[in-house]
Amino acid sequence: MPYKDRNRRNEHEREVYHRDIEETRRKSRERVAKFAAAHPERYKAMRTRAAKKWYDKNRAHAIAHHRGYRQRVREEVIDHYGRICVCCGETEFVFLTIDHINGGGNKHRKSLRKSGTSSSIDLLRWIKNRGFPPDFQVLCWNCNHAKCIAGICPHRIGIGVNIESKLSKKGDYELL
Repeated sequence: MPYKDRNRRNEHEREVYHRDIEETRRKSRERVAKFAAAHPERYKAMRTRAAKKWYDKNRAHAIAHHRGYRQRVREEVIDHYGRICVCCGETEFVFLTIDHINGGGNKHRKSLRKSGTSSSIDLLRWIKNRGFPPDFQVLCWNCNHAKCIAGICPHRIGIGVNIESKLSKKGDYELL
């Protein structure tokens, strides 16, 4: 029944929409899926433009959301592995990192790259998605960096490891 009053017509359309919202959404998803199957390049371009437009409009929100997500994943992974540096006992969260026990972290991170750039979130997500494998440990930045440079952390010197020989193999570093 046609409505002469625009407000009544709009009200009626809102009622029909809300009454049949699930059916409307299902039909819409079907139309979109059909279009995407028929025109995959156009659909991808439309989604890319829409995502870019949304990001440009909501940049601050997106950055805050991603920062929070990275922080939550990092906390979850570090909590799982003990939240304490296994070498020196550091517990300050901002100093803690994830370390590959058997080395090869740089190569592993590079293998996780998707678009040419690698970030710590790629590794943390990989660890979480694989159920927290036992090949990782928590180290503080200092111990992790010392392990990278010398092959062993200076805290381990008392355990009978000769750090001078480790450093001379690297060639670029000298003990002061």
